[in-house]
Amino acid sequence: MTRKASDSLPAIVEVQAPTYTQIPNVLIGLMPQLKEAELRVTLAIARETFGWHRKEKSLSLTRLSALTGLSRQGVLNGIEEGLARRVIGRRRQGNSFRYWLLVNEVDQSIPLTSQPSGPNQSTTLTTLVNEVDQKVVNEVDTANKERKKDSKTGRKERGAASELASLTGNEKSNSQSTHPAIQAVRKILGRLPNKMTWADIIELLGDSFDMALLELCAREWSKKTANMHNLVWLFEWYPNGGPGISQRHGGPSTREKHQFVQGC
Repeated sequence: MTRKASDSLPAIVEVQAPTYTQIPNVLIGLMPQLKEAELRVTLAIARETFGWHRKEKSLSLTRLSALTGLSRQGVLNGIEEGLARRVIGRRRQGNSFRYWLLVNEVDQSIPLTSQPSGPNQSTTLTTLVNEVDQKVVNEVDTANKERKKDSKTGRKERGAASELASLTGNEKSNSQSTHPAIQAVRKILGRLPNKMTWADIIELLGDSFDMALLELCAREWSKKTANMHNLVWLFEWYPNGGPGISQRHGGPSTREKHQFVQGC
């Protein structure tokens, strides 16, 4: 009996509407311009905010790495690119950061590829409020008035958030910069690491860590590249027990670790 091609296809999974995550059309339109890391991080933030009807969400590098499949360095690259493009927003909260999406507030009833230019079609990136009023979006006659109103509100919110982030950052930076983990990395690099990585360095190393292994990982990384501020040696090599072991499943054995250290 001949088997139909359709017999080998997987069963169709019916996904209920409430499980959807709304993705703004402007982000879909930006896909040709976004690098892979930036796109993955942006979609992960959308899932954690829009997907749960949240305005913003506290996310660590560890969480974003798990959501995107990127390394910590890949997540850092994606965040930096998203912030530079103003696709995502961020503010410090304690030892972590809160993230949200920034999008073009344009008339959603006009196709993305045929938006007219001019003062009535604002392309200023402003904060997207998650509780989107679908009736307002569909009422084209009032779209211009709503955009002007939201633009003023967005500027005020960004100004307040920027001021709060600045004050909070100044209060936290002094205590974090003196943490043993940050000071250990500073000793190796000859300067403080990027502030954006402080919370994750503290989370990874804690108060007690293996300084000899840190120095070994850094020394071996310096043989590969002069870019010591690419923290692969810290976030990938150190947790797995030694240089160059991030690609191996299960990590090295204790014997292998000792052999590597003795050989150096």
